[in-house]
Amino acid sequence: MQPLVKQHLRSVARGVVPGILLVVVGVVASVGPWSPLALGWADALASRGADEAAASVYRSVAHLGVTESIRERAAYRVAMKTAVTQGDPQLAIRALTAYARQHPQGQGRGEALARLADLYMAHLHAPSRAAKAWRAAVESASDDPEAPDWLMRAALALEGAGKDRQARALREQVARQYPERAAEAWLASARLLMERGDSDRAYKLYEQVAESSHARELRSIGRLGMAICLENDGDLRGAVAQLDEASEDIPEDVWRTRRARILERQQTQERYAENQKKAAQKR
Repeated sequence: MQPLVKQHLRSVARGVVPGILLVVVGVVASVGPWSPLALGWADALASRGADEAAASVYRSVAHLGVTESIRERAAYRVAMKTAVTQGDPQLAIRALTAYARQHPQGQGRGEALARLADLYMAHLHAPSRAAKAWRAAVESASDDPEAPDWLMRAALALEGAGKDRQARALREQVARQYPERAAEAWLASARLLMERGDSDRAYKLYEQVAESSHARELRSIGRLGMAICLENDGDLRGAVAQLDEASEDIPEDVWRTRRARILERQQTQERYAENQKKAAQKR
């Protein structure tokens, strides 16, 4: 090679190589885990179906992210991805627990704890632990649209565990904290009381629903509940009256069947009373 050509190539190299290095450094800096853009890069990988690559980047960002907020969001994505895509419930539980413990103020903590509660119920059959996780989810994100559902699920889990008093307390919390769901909470507590044979207290809750400002259909369910309580207590006239109040919003076959049964009982009672009266007169 001619000396002049060699000299020219050396001059070009001296000018080009630093530029290439700057580009490489820039690219690495832009997608490295310490970069503010790294989280977006991982999201792009996930959206393309490259789950393993995305998970690797998320984990790196969770440890090396430039801000606490970015690290928290990456850790949340790691936990939720593990919970959704992995077939190992124990691994998912560990991931969600770690996230909730490491980021007590994390924006995704409520949803992560709710998902953890789902896993406790579905895979560990641990209703008390599930209820605790759902309650913690509400404490972390009380304004989440799913928060009242989390409390209702917690109450149902406690009911299944035989903790009736705690279940009713949570439903009372729903009624206070989320008034738009109050009727649903009262109806659930009334049902539980009826199942336990406490129709007096159940009646009061059904009455609250019936006299509330909630949807007419819900008020009618309250009337139906009142009718059932009155029937159980032997007040058949009152039961028919409440049943008729609810007639427009309950299935006609349900209304007719229950009404006919109550009237039959009422007629039987009246015949018995009449026979008793006649027997007393003969004595």
